[in-house]
Amino acid sequence: MIARRRPGFLAAMEIDMTDILTEIADERGRQIAKGYDPLHDDAHTDDALADAAAYLAHSEEWRPYDDGGPTFPDWAEHIAAKWNHDRRRQLVIAAALLVAEIERLDRI
Repeated sequence: MIARRRPGFLAAMEIDMTDILTEIADERGRQIAKGYDPLHDDAHTDDALADAAAYLAHSEEWRPYDDGGPTFPDWAEHIAAKWNHDRRRQLVIAAALLVAEIERLDRI
């Protein structure tokens, strides 16, 4: 069940979610333009999209490395290392990956 917020909730928090959500949607569009489209995403039936999002959402200090903790897709570490995005950008990418996983689940 989806929790419903009372009108004015975001206004009361003085947060403009429109800009943030637009950034996430734009990132998802970039992912699709690069070929990470629904057909590609549907091949990830092992929670890899959500796991990659979790990896990027963790602060670098908390990212597990061969310590017996959870395993993450190798390509998630590649995203973090290759592009060296700032923390905010990593979170936007993580959110877009979560959107991709939700979209994938909605298709099955």
